[in-house]
Amino acid sequence: MAGGGSPGSGGSFVPGSGGANTTGGAGGQVTQSGGGGAGGAGPDLSCPGAQRPGGGMACRSNDDCPRPAGQYVCTSNPGAYTGLCGARCTTPPPSQCNDDSGCAAGQICVPTTVPCCDLIGHACGPACTATSCAATERCNGAGHCEINPCNEGYVCPASTECHPGAAGADSNGCVPVSCMNGYTCPGETICFPGQPGVDGHGCGPGPCSVTGCRVNFVCQTSAIVGGCTPKTCAADADCDCGYCISGTCSPTLYTCAFLPS
Repeated sequence: MAGGGSPGSGGSFVPGSGGANTTGGAGGQVTQSGGGGAGGAGPDLSCPGAQRPGGGMACRSNDDCPRPAGQYVCTSNPGAYTGLCGARCTTPPPSQCNDDSGCAAGQICVPTTVPCCDLIGHACGPACTATSCAATERCNGAGHCEINPCNEGYVCPASTECHPGAAGADSNGCVPVSCMNGYTCPGETICFPGQPGVDGHGCGPGPCSVTGCRVNFVCQTSAIVGGCTPKTCAADADCDCGYCISGTCSPTLYTCAFLPS
């Protein structure tokens, strides 16, 4: 760890701080126990600021989800299932054009896709305007949206700066600010520029005995680098906040996600 720099600020967690919210839980949260389903009234034990993803029912296991069985799954990442479109992904959309010359005046040839699939076609649509492109793009003279370089008007996001062509630059030319040049590494990381496993800012896992661990994680003090591991549990009360699901502390309940046929 020689030459590792100083620890990042704001990384430590003091167990017991930020206690669980005890207001009535939306979506029928469970009482504070290790087992049981998602039904029934009880306090909302979610960690402060944690938001359960997706709009489905709250759950601890597949048994808490709607019937018939096999059409829903209880998951902490329902977004992983929204891209499964079943039969809709078998037929590509029709193509009305190959390039702009196949479109009427004032229109351009743009890609079209089947919702949540990777099948691409082309259709004629209106040319872009000064306000119709994505935040990272600009409208060019041909009516198409194109990348807007940071040295030609695009403003780089916070914690990045404009250096087109530099190593690690994104498509707009923005690069992360180095932890050696003003960026503060977040909790559980310290400034390790140039070392394996660091992020674009130069931050990498530090010894958790120095950085501390976030809620529902514990420090393996024997670890030289990193060492934060998920807290195991037998009941909700074993967690800093949140719920005990399948023997591990979760900041919120899981969500029932539909499995398309």
